[in-house]
Amino acid sequence: MRTPVTVEQLEVEYVSLDTVMRWPGNPKQHDIGAIAGSILRFGFRDPLGVNRRTQFIEEGHGRLDTLEGLRRQGRPAPRFIHVDDDGTWLVPVLYFDDDDMTAHAYGLAHNRSQELGGGYDDALLRDALEEQARYGLLPGTGYDSDDLHSLNQRLLGQAGDQTGELHTQFNVLVICGNEQEQLQILERLTADGLRVRALTA
Repeated sequence: MRTPVTVEQLEVEYVSLDTVMRWPGNPKQHDIGAIAGSILRFGFRDPLGVNRRTQFIEEGHGRLDTLEGLRRQGRPAPRFIHVDDDGTWLVPVLYFDDDDMTAHAYGLAHNRSQELGGGYDDALLRDALEEQARYGLLPGTGYDSDDLHSLNQRLLGQAGDQTGELHTQFNVLVICGNEQEQLQILERLTADGLRVRALTA
């Protein structure tokens, strides 16, 4: 007879967006425009990881910033965010019972493992992006038409350093008066398939 094995399980709880707090020592920066594009298209599918004892986020600072920005804009709550009768946004949270050192280590490991990644199969990535582009669905994926062009150039062996051809990159800096205006411009440009990045000063 097999002995039953007790396995810890992850459980998602919906809590007020205002109850979770940022880890003051979080060193990670975020591309809010890319995160907003993804959440607006697909909904909020990635719960925040929160330390139950401190209420500090262990992973999800960029997603928290994005949700708060969308709410300040008066935007409707994205899919998978519940809205209470009083208008409170309820966000899905995975709670962890970690001591401070474990919480900080997990936050660092979560970000670093994504950075290290495993690279991409360029041909498969190109095929996937071309399929999205064919139906006008690149916005929200984190890629734009420039990325697809560069990928095709690399695959064709026609990069500028191999052919002597010079590729010019044009950048435009848009100065916004406030965060709401910044998010509106990011959303509009992303929807047009342009590659955008949010900077704060």
